Amino acid sequence: GMIDEGLPDRLRRAIEADELVEEIWLRSSGGDARAGNEAGKVIRSFPGMLTRIPAGWTCFSACNFVFMGGDRRV
Repeated sequence: GMIDEGLPDRLRRAIEADELVEEIWLRSSGGDARAGNEAGKVIRSFPGMLTRIPAGWTCFSACNFVFMGGDRRV
C-alpha cells in the first residue's frame, strides 16, 4: 500500500509481535520518502531480514527505500 508517516512504527510493532518474521514482501506505488527511509532503517535493525518484491509486483518511489532496508534483497 501507500507509504505514509505511520509506516515505520506500524512495521516495527508488526515485526516485534511476530518472532517468526524473516521476510517482508513489498508492493507499493510509493509515498512519503522520509517514512520509507525510516521504515528501511527499522528493517535493517533486525539482522538477517530479507525483503522481497515478488514477480509481478511493483515497488516504486519511496518503496525502494523500504526494500533497501533488507540485509538480503530479492
